[in-house]
Amino acid sequence: MTDVIAAVPEAQPERVRADCRLMRRTAARLGMPYLLRRVALVVIVVAVYVVVANLILSYGRTVTYSALGTPDAAAVSFLTRINPYLWWGLVAILGLIVFFWLKAAWSDAVVQERAVPVPGETLHALTNQLCPSTLCVMRWVWSDRSDPFSIGDLRRSAAEARGGRIDKMRLVLDQEAALRHPVPAPMTPPPLVV
Repeated sequence: MTDVIAAVPEAQPERVRADCRLMRRTAARLGMPYLLRRVALVVIVVAVYVVVANLILSYGRTVTYSALGTPDAAAVSFLTRINPYLWWGLVAILGLIVFFWLKAAWSDAVVQERAVPVPGETLHALTNQLCPSTLCVMRWVWSDRSDPFSIGDLRRSAAEARGGRIDKMRLVLDQEAALRHPVPAPMTPPPLVV
């Protein structure tokens, strides 16, 4: 890790902000197809849910409980009174299932999007426009060299640079230099005389 931050040059705050905007725009452009897929999934699932919910409610309006007894029987009368609430309850339960399924599907899709590698030519074009300090942050973020630099790494690089990672890296170097001084030998206590 120290070799990644071996020399972090000074950076002007406005230059770092411009670099962060550039990285965020690049990540947004690369992630746009994945965002559109997620939005399309939500629209389609919500449309299907609305159609199914309307079918359930319209079916519920036609249900009679005459097979259970005469219309003036207590059970039939009670079921007839609560009939709309039963079907609305079923629609609400179905809505909760759809909501949590969509939430999980959205989260999984975001994780998959973050793992998508940044194309080489895009990364080269981007790094040619960034200042050396921002490049140090990108190297620091890309700690796992077994995987290619991804959209998630790009988003994190922008967030870390914006959040002051450059100053923190410089502080680490200063602290490391201070801690390299030799440690004095501990003093041994005098022997106990009995």
